[in-house]
Amino acid sequence: MSRSQSEQRTARLDPFGAFKQETERILKASAKDVDIASTLEEPPDTKFGQLSSSISFELAKTRKMKPMALAEEIAKASAAMLTSGGLVKTVEAALPGYVNFRVDFQKLSELTLRGILEEDASFGFPKTSKPERIIVEHTSANPARPIHIGTAKNALFGDALTRLLSARGHNARAHFYIDDTGRQVALMAYGYRLLEEPRPVGKPDQFVGAIYSCTATLVEIEKLKKKVQVLKDTKGSDIEVIAAMKELDDWVGIAAELQAKYKDVFDYLADQITKDPDPDGAVGEIVRRYEKGDPEIKHLIRSVAQLVLVGFEQTLSRAHIRFDSWDWESDLIWSGRVREVLDRLKETKYVRNKAGAWELDVPKAVEDYGLREKLGLSKNFELSSLTLTRSDGTTLYTTRDIAYSLYKFEKAQRVISVIGTAQSLAQLQLRVALWILGHRKEASNNLHFLIGEVELEGQRMSAR
Repeated sequence: MSRSQSEQRTARLDPFGAFKQETERILKASAKDVDIASTLEEPPDTKFGQLSSSISFELAKTRKMKPMALAEEIAKASAAMLTSGGLVKTVEAALPGYVNFRVDFQKLSELTLRGILEEDASFGFPKTSKPERIIVEHTSANPARPIHIGTAKNALFGDALTRLLSARGHNARAHFYIDDTGRQVALMAYGYRLLEEPRPVGKPDQFVGAIYSCTATLVEIEKLKKKVQVLKDTKGSDIEVIAAMKELDDWVGIAAELQAKYKDVFDYLADQITKDPDPDGAVGEIVRRYEKGDPEIKHLIRSVAQLVLVGFEQTLSRAHIRFDSWDWESDLIWSGRVREVLDRLKETKYVRNKAGAWELDVPKAVEDYGLREKLGLSKNFELSSLTLTRSDGTTLYTTRDIAYSLYKFEKAQRVISVIGTAQSLAQLQLRVALWILGHRKEASNNLHFLIGEVELEGQRMSAR
């Protein structure tokens, strides 16, 4: 394909982009030393044309002329460069100094229709001149319950982003991060074990999700009962007792709803959990044993988590969403990747031990490295330290995510994480940790694709 043919095809794929490029070429004749693209924008009203340039304001600083006088001069010179076959129809100067460009709609329409007919599904997707290997991590719902409306939105945005990047010519791969080492999965496994690991009835993730909801609620109730009793025995303040009682009442209300919905499962679990002298401690023990790779707990959690993932695939396949890789968080721990990250961070001056827990002094690192501008943070934005491990030695989600980010960068040049806005602080802390570890290019290429929270009028969103 000749250069001329390539340019024609590019114009068919992106007609408005071709109009913009023609505008940039025309303006370049008036100012070779200015970043023309940065001066162009679509005006707020089409009466000012389809593209407007603020180039006159840039040049006024060095040419010692008023922006409007420069705009008139540039508009006149640009108009003289228009050709009969071009997409730019007219060029005009407008107060207080803008240069406005109008498109020839007849030619733009002809180019658009020809592009649709000739390019078919490729229309609108001009190929990038610099294709990259990109990992888009999205959905990553906790494998303890079904995908709900809150997590499904991440899947839709993430899949659309992956497809768009692929259509542009990038090698984009979708990754699902299986968060199997946290407390929620341990709660699920605890309840599943109490039920003697039953075979699913119906859709597997919904079956397991019912077990998780009942177990989590019953364990929380037992914990709150003990808290209320301790407060009474130690003569805690009335405010503390009332607050604990109110929280307990809320959970009892949730329990009543779950019992009505999953009576047999709920009643059996309630009987078993009330017999356990320390159900909360039992859940914590599962977390610790799983991180250590205990064969019995490993088999338990992997088996039940796989059931949930089968249900995820069934749900997502209805929207034609698929993944190129399913990455287990526990593998990062067992392979030693998380320990390596912790050890490297401990060697820096930014990690300290606080009551047995390890913390990363993120605010100090940000100031020492001058990262506020790089991270897009205002002077008044306050960052908090990142807790890397609990006092019992178990790691937290963001700590494991640091190791996971480095793993992804072994396979990609750019990483995009499609995560809710609630994770904004954690994502900032992660980038600072990468910077401290010396992975500064990775920190810059680790992007957080923000997704807002789902709100339903009059309802509180809950995984239960």
